[in-house]
Amino acid sequence: MRVVNSLMTNRKTIFILRLINALFFIVLFYIQYNGVFSVKIGTINPMLTLSLLVAVCMFSSELTAAISGLLLGIFVDSVASTPPGFNAIIFMIIGNME
Repeated sequence: MRVVNSLMTNRKTIFILRLINALFFIVLFYIQYNGVFSVKIGTINPMLTLSLLVAVCMFSSELTAAISGLLLGIFVDSVASTPPGFNAIIFMIIGNME
């Protein structure tokens, strides 16, 4: 038997959830890479966007997780001092792992 009006098959609900995830990524990215806020645990600076990526990827499909990781990696590459594309590839792999 097929459920016609399931919560996760509704396109509007999926779009709203992706929009909320994107807003969370933007806010955490802003907190991580500006000079005003300083998030530290002891003497360590945690990578907030990476922890959110792992949390989001646990509940999404492989393709959505890989694309989320790739886009987040591109944003991190724009401010990082690593070679271009390094974080994009690493985040895409991390997002695609289950």
